[in-house]
Amino acid sequence: MDFGDAIQLMKNGESAARQGWSGGVFLRLQKPDDHSKMTGPYIYFQRGEMDPYCIPWVPSQEDMLATDWIQLGAVG
Repeated sequence: MDFGDAIQLMKNGESAARQGWSGGVFLRLQKPDDHSKMTGPYIYFQRGEMDPYCIPWVPSQEDMLATDWIQLGAVG
């Protein structure tokens, strides 16, 4: 799947990752709510389902042109 497909998955509440990423890392889309400090949606990187470490993520050109994106499942 390509990056556009991965973005659509995230818009639909799914997680996405590149096949070559190790350690259970994945991306999700955060949509701000009443408790958010951010005012617009953004993609974030998480190291694993049980790891609270999350940071905003910006794709490289390699990520945007890759065709090895995979779906990881629905968000909580």
